[in-house]
Amino acid sequence: MKKVLIVHNREVDDFPPVKSLIEALINNGYKVTIITRDKDNSLRKYGNKIKLKKLISFSNNKLGNMTSFLKNRRLIRSWTEQEMEENDVIWTTTDATVREIGPSLLKYKHIMQLMELVEYVPRFPKIPKQELFKFDIQRYARQAWKVVVPEENRAYIQKTWWNLKTTPVILPNKPYNIKINDSKLSQNIIDNIKMLKADSRIKVLYQGVFYKDRKLDEFAKAIEKKSDKYCLYIMGRENDYSRALQKKYPHVRYLSYVTPPKHLEITKEADIGLLPYFPTKIGNNSVLNALYCAPNKLFEYAAFGKPMLGTDVLGLKLPFKDNFMGYTVFQLDEEEILKKLDDITDNYQTMSVNAKKFFDSVDWDKKIKEILN
Repeated sequence: MKKVLIVHNREVDDFPPVKSLIEALINNGYKVTIITRDKDNSLRKYGNKIKLKKLISFSNNKLGNMTSFLKNRRLIRSWTEQEMEENDVIWTTTDATVREIGPSLLKYKHIMQLMELVEYVPRFPKIPKQELFKFDIQRYARQAWKVVVPEENRAYIQKTWWNLKTTPVILPNKPYNIKINDSKLSQNIIDNIKMLKADSRIKVLYQGVFYKDRKLDEFAKAIEKKSDKYCLYIMGRENDYSRALQKKYPHVRYLSYVTPPKHLEITKEADIGLLPYFPTKIGNNSVLNALYCAPNKLFEYAAFGKPMLGTDVLGLKLPFKDNFMGYTVFQLDEEEILKKLDDITDNYQTMSVNAKKFFDSVDWDKKIKEILN
């Protein structure tokens, strides 16, 4: 099996695991075709190493986006039919991608990758009471050649929910390649690196989306008590919440959004990685999704030997405990947050070494061969 069609119905830059998948397949000798949205042309760097069929990217216009959605669905279905005349296996990357392809998917050797812990998939996106109109994704999962998830507990939960014959394969959200060409760094990245290097305090970094349910306020408030020792840096797409944090807490430093994987050049200059996750019901994702979180940030911090501070969810508690590379806080009070930061500082060297070992424990090439052979 040497030809793989990847179908991803979202922007590829928003899904680092998809970019890692592309690189892993290329480097293991597979011929890769990908159908995806790519507004920033980030896949252009692969040149003729891949065959790219670009979907329409969305805008801020709701009516235009609905039109684009319907056009993309037609493109996904027709392109899938065309490309599967030459490819050996189709690899879908999200639950919604399965829905967009529809019944023709059942004809093919299919690998269904799930980025989130999914209870159900709505037949029609962005409508009220989505749970009343469900797409029968369980049927597709049961007939898939392989189901792939990023975390062990999710594998068993998904198997039980959907009555799967076999347990899904685990493919952790580890970056495939973290080497960046320093000569091609933008001035924005260079300026951010200089700012971090110039700060003599212990730099706590949060990278990701800025949602109020991440409760960054509580961490900022605690760190403010020891702002002579610690500083909170935040990196991602700026919004009202991130701006409010900076205004309320002067010690918070904003690092602008950088397209992955180049953001890792900034990550490696921090000292401690922050991972706040709280069980929350979002869309059709299970409330257990955050409890058994599988963030790519876990591996991104670990790659550079950065100990981590997280919240009390099993997706973080277990790897931290098993590898002694971080601590979780049980209550979001200032005293406990600062105590755990001090504990990390006291054990920094050991935790740093353990984090790197954790990163090295996952062999992408071996995983790809196990899945596809």
